[in-house]
Amino acid sequence: MWKKYTYIYLLAVLLFTATACNDELAIRTNFDFEVSVLPYYTTVSINEPVELRLEIKSSKDGSYDDTEYFMRYFQYTGKGMLVDETGTVFVPNDAYQVYKKPFRFYFTPTSGQQHQLELTFYDSFENTHILTFNFTIEEEKIEE
Repeated sequence: MWKKYTYIYLLAVLLFTATACNDELAIRTNFDFEVSVLPYYTTVSINEPVELRLEIKSSKDGSYDDTEYFMRYFQYTGKGMLVDETGTVFVPNDAYQVYKKPFRFYFTPTSGQQHQLELTFYDSFENTHILTFNFTIEEEKIEE
């Protein structure tokens, strides 16, 4: 009798393990990221570019090589121009792909007031990271 129950038990385990198998390998591709910023000048002059050095860093959990990164920028206050190291002039609210993980932007203020920029970075998995930059124009450099 116990042999009969043993065979039934073994058959049930075999059926359970056989139906639980899946040929697909689960590979994680969605990882958080951060954007680090090196120190930069916050007091600037009109028509003088300020260099912003940034780097996209993968999370401690890992990274996925095929992840694409994008950036949008918006200037809340002041007037100025944001350019990358290749000379591309960014248009506010337009999306731009970021091809290099360490990269540089240059912000040139064109008016004598406070400036506030917001850079929103996002990846192909919709993870986002927002940076805000505030600049003040040097008082003695403001032309009246």
